Amino acid sequence: DLVPPERQEAAYASVRVAANFGVTLGPPIGGLLLIGGHWSHLWIGNLVLSSIAFAIAFRYIPRSGAYAPEGPPERGSLRVILRDYPFLLFLVFALAAQMTYLATDTLFPISATTTHHLSPALWGGIVILNPLFVTFFQLRLTRWAASIRPAVKLGIAMPMMGLPFLLLNVDGSAPVIALIIVVF
Repeated sequence: DLVPPERQEAAYASVRVAANFGVTLGPPIGGLLLIGGHWSHLWIGNLVLSSIAFAIAFRYIPRSGAYAPEGPPERGSLRVILRDYPFLLFLVFALAAQMTYLATDTLFPISATTTHHLSPALWGGIVILNPLFVTFFQLRLTRWAASIRPAVKLGIAMPMMGLPFLLLNVDGSAPVIALIIVVF
């Protein structure tokens, strides 16, 4: 609602870059705050950084978007959604994508360190590749792919999230796991 429709893809990419920037910088900052084993430093640091983020958001994010609808929908949304088969198909694939994210965040570390015998430290070094790549290349990739239709981008991106995991059936070495993380 804050940007015109033609800028929504770039705006989403910017939000994703900012989130991944936090994922990339958060653990090192947390580690620095924990030097000496003082958990209170971590909690106070988190409080301070969260308060700064809240103040910035409160100050700069508008209360309503310039492109928000004027009023509520004139008819019930559920019937419209149930008749929109492409949207329902999108919801099914979005659920599959969310399950892939969940498996990547919770099960992949367990699999990498137990089944594929990576050390936790090596896993930690590999897993940050994804947020690093998103931080540095998401906006460039979004600009490069601007002329490609959204359906084509989605049709290519969705399989790229899950299919690389099939490589684990062939090889579970650190380079293959790093490749899966980068493609993901």
